[in-house]
Order: sequence, then structure tokens, then C-alpha cells
Amino acid sequence: MIQTNSERLGFDDVSIAALKRTVTLNTDPVEKLASRLALARFFQAHQDPAHAEVEFTALLAENPNLLGIVRANTDFYWSENNQREPLPRLRRLLAGTATVSKSIHSEAAQKGSDSADFETARRLLDTLLAAEPSNGDLLAAKALTYAREGDNKGLVDSTVRTCSA
Repeated sequence: MIQTNSERLGFDDVSIAALKRTVTLNTDPVEKLASRLALARFFQAHQDPAHAEVEFTALLAENPNLLGIVRANTDFYWSENNQREPLPRLRRLLAGTATVSKSIHSEAAQKGSDSADFETARRLLDTLLAAEPSNGDLLAAKALTYAREGDNKGLVDSTVRTCSA
């Protein structure tokens, strides 16, 4: 209640103190993580990316395999126009988890392509294509990586390999 009212009234110092107190008092691990994420997002929303980065980085260091934490970290760096920062973290998560969903691989491939890390994007798409070699969306996404890179030869070679398979 204090945090909500102080934020509404623009008392950022009081809001930060209330959020930190909530983190301290929470004994449930899930609620503690949620409170820490709320603090990090508060810093981000109030134009304090340095403190936000400290919080997001600490959360990730303590919880490197929690998808929600990795995703929050990725979203933070993405919104701060630092697209290259989250890719290694996404790759580590994908490598360390045997049952990561197709959507996470697709998201990581999209982020790789968007940040001009075309090799990573293609490697992730190849992993998905190994399970679904005829998936048109995946094939189009891979072709798009060559097109965005300006690699006409790679695009043609990839298309020829796909058509002859």
C-alpha cells in the first residue's frame, strides 16, 4: 500500500524503500523473486538503467536457469537497445535445458536475427528444422537471415539444399 501510494504521488525514494523492504520481508522464494523483479522494473521505468541492470544481473546470476528471469533480463537489455547482451544468456539456457520449448528457440533465433547475429540465428533455426524439415515458417525465417545479411549466395545455396532434400 505504501509503495503504491508513494509511486502514485511521485515519491520515488519512498517507493524504492518500500520495494526493498518487501524484498527483505518476503520469506516465500517465489514472492521474493517477484518483489526483486518489481524493484528492477521500477528502476527501469523510472529512468535508472544502472540500478535496473544491477538488479537484473544479480537475479540472473542467482537464477540462471529460470526462464522468467532469463526472459526479464533479455527484455531489459532489448529495451535498452543492447540486443547483443542477452543472446549468450539465451544460448546458455537453451544448451542447459533438454526440454526447452520450440517457442524459446524461435524467440532466440528471432533475437539473433534482429541483432544481426545471423550465424546464431541460423544455428538455432537448424536445430528446429532438424525436427521439422518441411516447416515453411522455419525455412522462411532461415532464408530471411540470409536476406537481411545480404548474403545472396548463402540464400541461393540454402534454397537449393532445401529443394533438393
